[in-house]
Amino acid sequence: MYNRQRKLFNPEESILLRKRIFLFGLGGLGSWAWEGLQKLGFREQLTGIDPDIIEKVNVPLQVYKEEEEGAYKASKVTRNEGNSTIVGTDECLPTFPASAVIVLATDNIVSRRRIYEKAPLSAVIVDGRMAGQYYEVWICRKWKSKDVKRYEESFFDPSEATAMPCGEQGIVYCFMSAAAEMVADVKRIFNKEWSVMNHFLSLDMLTGERITYPL
Repeated sequence: MYNRQRKLFNPEESILLRKRIFLFGLGGLGSWAWEGLQKLGFREQLTGIDPDIIEKVNVPLQVYKEEEEGAYKASKVTRNEGNSTIVGTDECLPTFPASAVIVLATDNIVSRRRIYEKAPLSAVIVDGRMAGQYYEVWICRKWKSKDVKRYEESFFDPSEATAMPCGEQGIVYCFMSAAAEMVADVKRIFNKEWSVMNHFLSLDMLTGERITYPL
């Protein structure tokens, strides 16, 4: 099924095959990231975690259908054979293996910090953040002091943020674009393509301004 893509990337033959992917948040960002990671062919390497149920307002911005309203998101994302999902929160974290790629698509900075602090030193963090039609993607290799310093400085005080419902002022293609960047970064991590990766990327889809800081 994945023959055409496997000419470019085959997770089954990746040099980092033993890595596991943990995707936290299956909402606006996370549901599209989940779809992209599945379409790349990730199977038993991929686990999704989300505590929320599907609401009608989620349907235009996420992968879910209107008739799925009221069901847990983790039960309704499509799954390849071997994928697993967990109805849970960042307060009940799974046991991370040493070689974990942790993809953060949660809707608050507190959960990001909590998951990051529990991640093993050998983990790589892929953190996507949305605000209206602006997004950021952060990469942090926890064993690299330079990555850690910059990434930890991005943890702002939650009281400084304006509280809005998840997806407020967003448009579906903004979430899809950010998720595509995150999926591409996971592929690059599996292939150790560090030289073409960014520690930080931001894109304002209203103005087109794009900022990057290479690893």
